[in-house]
Amino acid sequence: MANFFVESHGCTANTSATELMTYLLEASGHKRISSKDVADFVLVNTCVVKATTENRMKSILQKYYQEQIPMIVTGCLPQVMADWCTKHLPNVALVGVDHFKDVSAAAEAVLQQREFVAISREKAFCSEIHRYRQSPLTGIIEISKGCLGQCSYCIVKIAKGLLVSKPLKQIILEAKQALADGCKELWLTSQDLASYGVDSGSSLIAVLKELTALNGSFWIRLGMMNADYALPIADELVSFLQHPKIYSFVHIPLQSGSNKVLKAMKRKYTVEEFEQLITSLRKVPRLTISTD
Repeated sequence: MANFFVESHGCTANTSATELMTYLLEASGHKRISSKDVADFVLVNTCVVKATTENRMKSILQKYYQEQIPMIVTGCLPQVMADWCTKHLPNVALVGVDHFKDVSAAAEAVLQQREFVAISREKAFCSEIHRYRQSPLTGIIEISKGCLGQCSYCIVKIAKGLLVSKPLKQIILEAKQALADGCKELWLTSQDLASYGVDSGSSLIAVLKELTALNGSFWIRLGMMNADYALPIADELVSFLQHPKIYSFVHIPLQSGSNKVLKAMKRKYTVEEFEQLITSLRKVPRLTISTD
């Protein structure tokens, strides 16, 4: 068994994946340590949301490689740039966004100096409900992966793929485990929270109904959602955002105040529809609205 060091970048969903992989590695007998200098291997969970982030990721990975530290590279970068990885980082294990469950096999491969590449598309989620909690009070639950958009500038869609919603039963099991672990906050995350269930016949509202019915003193924080899927459920969101177990907070990207630009970006809403959504949500007293 080996000591490993973790470096994680990117969104809340990436943090959730890192918590899952860390748990799986520790369950396999490996030990997480706080210094890369004495690590037998490192796990780097990557992000490529912007060109500057992509370049920073590449610099970090090349530095580890030059230091000859066995490395598992996971997340969006190996998913969309596997050729770059194999060219510049030979013999490094590559674990794509649908293969976090395979991290223990990747660890065995790098420790034995064997090639390991797992970047194929898979719809299934890892069934493991336990996590290594980076914050003991916060349980992060990724309720879906991918999205239904086709934004002209977005590399995340290429990395994450089409929307796949996690079964509601598994979401509830993960929530119950987080609460049993002592978490006081449940953070729901995905690329587009409001589109949850479009592919499976469920909905974000169904998730909130189940979660708010759970026993215990805890709060739910909603992650990012896009206007085109939030607008049809706005009235129900207004109701749930006033529930005592749900924070009065939403993150809804605008991206541009120009319909011409939004059309060029292939965003599936207009400025007027965004304004309509925000007007509806402002019925929630003391609501905090975040955008970008």
